Amino acid sequence: RGVGGPGLSRSSSLSSMDDGTAPSREARRKARQLQIYREYVTPFIAQVCGYKEVTFLTTAQPKSPWTTVDLLYWAVLNPHAEEDLVRVLWTHCHEPIRMALVASHMTAELAKVARFHAQRYERLAVRYESWATGCLQQCTNEHEARWLLQRPFDDWPPGRGGSSTLILLSIRNKKKALLAHEHAQGLLDAWWRGDIVERFDSESETGVRCLKEDNEPHFIFVLLHAVTFCFFGFITMEPTLACKVHAKRKQEEAKATEERGMLNKRSLYRTGNAANLFALDTWDDIVVEEPSFLAIFCDFYATPKTKFVLRTASYVLFLFLYGAVLMFDDGSPDLSKWEIAFFVWALAHAGDQVHQIVLNMRLDNEHFHTEVWSYLDAIIFWFIFPIVMTLRIIALFKCCTEPDRSDDVSADGEPLAQDCRCALINAARVLLAINAVLCFIRFLANYRVHKRLGVLIHVITTMLADIQIFIMILSVVLLGFALSFGGIAPPRQLRLHADGASPFLIPLWGLFDLPDVDGVSDTHKSEAPALTMSLLAVYLFVSQILLVNLLIAMMNTSYAEANKKSSEEWASSRASSIQELRVQSPVPPPLTLLYAILLCV
Repeated sequence: RGVGGPGLSRSSSLSSMDDGTAPSREARRKARQLQIYREYVTPFIAQVCGYKEVTFLTTAQPKSPWTTVDLLYWAVLNPHAEEDLVRVLWTHCHEPIRMALVASHMTAELAKVARFHAQRYERLAVRYESWATGCLQQCTNEHEARWLLQRPFDDWPPGRGGSSTLILLSIRNKKKALLAHEHAQGLLDAWWRGDIVERFDSESETGVRCLKEDNEPHFIFVLLHAVTFCFFGFITMEPTLACKVHAKRKQEEAKATEERGMLNKRSLYRTGNAANLFALDTWDDIVVEEPSFLAIFCDFYATPKTKFVLRTASYVLFLFLYGAVLMFDDGSPDLSKWEIAFFVWALAHAGDQVHQIVLNMRLDNEHFHTEVWSYLDAIIFWFIFPIVMTLRIIALFKCCTEPDRSDDVSADGEPLAQDCRCALINAARVLLAINAVLCFIRFLANYRVHKRLGVLIHVITTMLADIQIFIMILSVVLLGFALSFGGIAPPRQLRLHADGASPFLIPLWGLFDLPDVDGVSDTHKSEAPALTMSLLAVYLFVSQILLVNLLIAMMNTSYAEANKKSSEEWASSRASSIQELRVQSPVPPPLTLLYAILLCV
């Protein structure tokens, strides 16, 4: 069942002769091949497939034959193997969609490290993923596809937390084409409403209710239903698909008991009838028992959409409190009640990030992935806010208590005995002001689940790479012209204007169409006014015409390329967001602190 395990165990027996003599040349060659396989091939396959334990890849029963999966891995890794051979081996695999996704991810990883044929590996990665998408397309309806995507793997290897499914494998490996498929999007829509098969438990009444599919409630009604603790019934919930299947199976068992005697109970996901149950197009004849209010209450707050609404509303309130702390700060080192609440809220956000990392480590998911939002959270709540709180606590003991309303007059208009300007408070205020920009940018992460806004956010992040290249080119040009203008200016002029009017900053202001032409042409401010005017004209042409138009052309190209795959990129980002909401706590910050205390108690 592992990758090359059976054959390797037999090859290792050839490392020595049966009669105890020195190893032969053939045995040493095979032992060397085994060593190379263990050193290079096995770690690569373990990394791609997500295995923590790799010992089972090279150990197996001596009599176990090579499997089709082993041959498929060999064909994918072999640069001389043809695509037709891979396809023939793939068609004989037990789980074709899973193996197509693994082969696609293996070739995608090979494209990153290969010195040659990188484009070929990229093309093969897309091709293999299309095989998985084509198999998924063969599902007759959405229910059958949802069962297939959520069916646990039979031989999930050690090293992963819990079982895995096709949809989780696609999210983990970012198989964007499969995630953009209508069947995968239908499953993600069900997850978004709280219809999650993994949560269903008939005994504890978990995962039995979800938001309605036909008339999905609006953001406002979900928020009102959440803040009123489900007592006023702003929305109604319906049974989940797993609950309906369980009720259907119980009805069939009861009917079979009456007609033919007791029917053997079989697992919901391990039987051939499970697909038929999920493939049913109507559930009108199913009678589902009404769960308790506590079960409906827990299912509502465990719904990803409910978590999203509560966290979005909580973050909006946090931004309002952020603005109030900045705008109404009197400069005093004493912490007001609003500032204390604000910093506690920020600590709750930091703790929530730690909680997510712990959960992702437990589930062996990647937290700091390619998207920038996780890194932005770390910068905001783990770096800037702790520095600001440290400065404010030190200022509480070091700075005088008078507000910094003026240099020499107190709040009552009395002369001050000492200068109450505190560098610590000023530094903390500047950091908070800069951090406010990052906090508002972070709010865009909430729009990843929205289709139109999520696509635009992806396009913007794609064009950031062009802006980075543009800034690198512009900085070289800007620095060169800045030194030129500074060298032409008289030395006395440089000493007098060591500020925004410095000749060194003429290219910077010229970039924004704010050049000081009079200062450039003045004989007192330039050793060669005609040369300075010529340099300014050349610089304005290069910066505002050549480079800006180059940036526009680069952005147009990037926009066109990003727009082609925008749906797939958005589908992958949305899937990651919903999966992240699934493992998050049901309450938003700052209530996560109380929630953690209750869990500990």
